[in-house]
Amino acid sequence: LLYAESKAFDNVMLDHLLEGETSGNHNIGKILTLHPLAIKGLLGHLYLPGSKRAASELTRSKCARLLALAVLSAEETTSSLSSNSDNSGNGDVDEDKRKVREDDLKSMLLDGSRMCELVENMVSFQVASPKELENINITKDSSAGVKLCLLAVKSAPVAQGVVLWAEKLVMESEFTTSASYPTLSPCILSLLRMTSQHHPFTRPTVLNIASSFLGHSNTEISFQKLTELKEQSLRLLLFLLIQGEVVSVLGDMATRLKKPTTGPETNLDASLIRYFVGGLLDVLAPPCSPILLGALGELLMAPKCIDALKSSYFPSDKTTKLKNMIGVFRVTKKKYEKHITPAIAKAVDSMVVTYC
Repeated sequence: LLYAESKAFDNVMLDHLLEGETSGNHNIGKILTLHPLAIKGLLGHLYLPGSKRAASELTRSKCARLLALAVLSAEETTSSLSSNSDNSGNGDVDEDKRKVREDDLKSMLLDGSRMCELVENMVSFQVASPKELENINITKDSSAGVKLCLLAVKSAPVAQGVVLWAEKLVMESEFTTSASYPTLSPCILSLLRMTSQHHPFTRPTVLNIASSFLGHSNTEISFQKLTELKEQSLRLLLFLLIQGEVVSVLGDMATRLKKPTTGPETNLDASLIRYFVGGLLDVLAPPCSPILLGALGELLMAPKCIDALKSSYFPSDKTTKLKNMIGVFRVTKKKYEKHITPAIAKAVDSMVVTYC
């Protein structure tokens, strides 16, 4: 079962894995949940972009069924732990319900795979509207992009596949130089925003994808268009911050700003730094924890950040907000002086001297 995603599950292997399930023992789902790498490998056969995706519909169907069985097993385990209900009902009815749920999961996984395959070959795709997201009603008239958005929101397994697909697609060097890059990228970022909002487990991967856009460069598109894409990526990072990924987002940005001046990892000019910090000041509000003080200190005291914010181009209202927020940091430092580290205390003092 410990197949890496680069390994191929052939039909013989898949049939062997499914043999136990046909007897009604439901063991394979339980076994798969103990081997996350195997699950990732099966998911990759459905969702990895291009030639990495399984070409055969039969192979995809078998992979989708195995994944559905793993999800069923996880759901049943969770249900048994959270409920003491009597299981002495009609066994045949339970098996029927289980089969319906299995087929539903398998169908959504296969549909999600097909939609990813369709949209990755498009110039752009339509994302679901707020009304469509509210109803989660997939119709035959829905476009491929809308179907993909709704499936990702509705189904956690599909969401896992979608972020895997987006991560591998975006990280490929060919993607940033492709003709569809400037038009497909905004759609992918919007899809990831929807997915991360409804499925918290996807947020670390979405953060990595959004951050990777900040390092992209493409000489074939205008500077303005590339800046717009990076601004959208920064908005997604701020959205993830609001959703709870505060330390991770601030840590990622601080690390990026500490890197050398040149290189793809640091393709953030001063205007983008101001854009991010300005958005950050709009969503930050007291009280502040010592952990937040440390994360903000690393970001705001990065030399590139200081240069960008001390510039006359940083709006006066944002400068006022920054000074007010640092005032809150001083109060927090005094309140938690017995609990904060010397490094955090020093960072607060440095922010006061630098910005106030």
